[in-house]
Amino acid sequence: MPRAVRPREPGAGEDDFLSVVRATVDGILVVDERGRVRFANPAAASLLGRDERDLEELPFGVPVTGAGGFAQLDVARPDGTVVAVEMHVAPLRWRGGDAQIITLRDVSQRISAERRLARSEARFALSAKGANDGLWDWDRERGRVHTSARFQEMLGRSRRTRELTAEHLFALVHPDDRDGLRKSVDRHLNGRSSRFRHEFRLRRSDGSWVWVMARGIAVLERGAVLRFAGSLTDITDRKQAEDDLRRAALQDPLTGLANRSLLLDHLHTAIERGRRTGTTFAVLFVDLDRFKLVNDSLGHSVGDAVLVEVGRRLEACVRSTDTVARLGGDEFAVLVDEPQDFTAVLSTVERLREAVAAPISAAAHVVHITASVGVARSEDVPPDPETALRYADIAMYRAKRAGGDASEVFTPTMHAQASSRLRLQNDLRLGIGRGEVVPHYQPIVDLGSGRIVGFEALARWHPPHGPVLEADSFIDVAEEVGLIVPLGREVLASATRQLSRWRDAGFDVQVLINISQRQLDAADLAHQIGDLLADLDLDGTALGIEITERTATVQSPAAAEQIARLRDYGLRIVIDDFGTGYSSLSAIHALPLTTLKIDKAFVRGLESDGSAELITTIVAMARTLGLEVVAEGIETPSERDRLRRLGCDRGQGFLFGRPVDAAAATRLLEAQSTCARSRSIARDRP
Repeated sequence: MPRAVRPREPGAGEDDFLSVVRATVDGILVVDERGRVRFANPAAASLLGRDERDLEELPFGVPVTGAGGFAQLDVARPDGTVVAVEMHVAPLRWRGGDAQIITLRDVSQRISAERRLARSEARFALSAKGANDGLWDWDRERGRVHTSARFQEMLGRSRRTRELTAEHLFALVHPDDRDGLRKSVDRHLNGRSSRFRHEFRLRRSDGSWVWVMARGIAVLERGAVLRFAGSLTDITDRKQAEDDLRRAALQDPLTGLANRSLLLDHLHTAIERGRRTGTTFAVLFVDLDRFKLVNDSLGHSVGDAVLVEVGRRLEACVRSTDTVARLGGDEFAVLVDEPQDFTAVLSTVERLREAVAAPISAAAHVVHITASVGVARSEDVPPDPETALRYADIAMYRAKRAGGDASEVFTPTMHAQASSRLRLQNDLRLGIGRGEVVPHYQPIVDLGSGRIVGFEALARWHPPHGPVLEADSFIDVAEEVGLIVPLGREVLASATRQLSRWRDAGFDVQVLINISQRQLDAADLAHQIGDLLADLDLDGTALGIEITERTATVQSPAAAEQIARLRDYGLRIVIDDFGTGYSSLSAIHALPLTTLKIDKAFVRGLESDGSAELITTIVAMARTLGLEVVAEGIETPSERDRLRRLGCDRGQGFLFGRPVDAAAATRLLEAQSTCARSRSIARDRP
């Protein structure tokens, strides 16, 4: 048993002892063996909310007995308040008897602070657990980084591993991001930035990378940065979205190739590098020949599949340092960067053309297509990406005008010609609007009688200054820039109205009008002609349209529908320049044709290269199909006579007249009518 405290015997010594006890800040109670308070100092009375005298003889239950007994309890005061008390109990010899000395200490403030701290820690733990951000605390003295469970979860690591060394953590950073992160950290720790914020990649436990944003702030202790703490946010989804937007801005969505913007950026880089180091480059402009026919005949889904395959083949033909781009539609471009020499560039061009020309399988179809390629060398272009691409485009159009499936290298002469062509385009656009493009009429005669039976309407441009221009000088330009449809519409309307005037005047003639592929593809051609016939009360059999043999062979479904509707109106359907387009008999037989026009090249070869046999075959085929035959380009009486003997029905050429305006054509008809009347009168004379 512990020895009881033995105070001095009563007397002056006890008074001194009690004086000390009364002065202490802790509450002191002496409780006798009956549980009655025998002594209470002022601190105890104040703590318990009572007067010292009121406490004496009051019963006081002691919950803890024995030496070193300790308890913490809440004590209710008479006024209803509750105070947290820490109580220590020890045995005591008091005035000859056994007692207990009880020490009371008010710990309310400490308990309250502890409870607030516990609640704060609980809230922090709950927030850390529920937050999407990982938390980190870098103890710079120990070189250790304490991390939250979410931090470890973001890295795919065990939640039990909460501490890492700083160097271990930096080792998890992507090598490309490591230097930037260290510089950003150092800048903040050295006071050059008020807050730390940096984006970088961390390696997960499975080897993949997660994009994170770290935010933090340094904590100064004793004048030094001993702690550095903050949060870590997973921004992988945001980075992926940014990459998607960047790809959308710089890549062609169909083929995945670079788009025009990215190509121009790479061109700019090549130009700047050439300025510094003297390196060279070449730009290739690649355009697919007659690609529109693929879309029109097989559908856009097949066309898209062809474009994707072409893009893949182009990439396979160049080096990894080169750039292949899709500019839009069926146009591609290739930047050949730092070629060994220009011969290597030309070799690349040939590989590209051969790759495109190989058969392409797309959606159960096999597509054969070719490409026209224009080449611009860095030595021949100014230091401007747009101009370099435009010069390659100019060269490509030269290759396309030559028939396609070819390549051309840009020269300064081409630029001058292109500038002239641009002026021609602008002037032609204005000329069509001002009604300067009108039809001239070349006679078509019956080879048996020599009588004019019709005219071919040929477009002529009457500019305000300069001579009248024939169609060959501007039709190609009209086709290229999309003016052929409004031009053709004006010529068609003018020629049809003139035909109506001739028919009203009693002239039994027909008019044939050239129609382009683009006009046939336009949905309103048959509607336009139908309205003209109705407005003019004109018999459709007096009007005919001429299409080329190539157009007849490779016509689109839309064109075939237009031709069928025009035939329903009674129009004559004529294949022009027959014999030069390699059309098949099945294609010819499928069209509602009325007439074949033999190309003038065969007429000129009648006396020299055996064209007579070919013409005989054409005439025999036409007779079998019930078609009329017209020979073009007749310039001599012997050609006329020979063709007549070969069975040609009608003829056209300079022998019978050159194309003339409507007034001159009317005079020809009037003169013919006068001659006919004179011959009739002569026959009627007795």
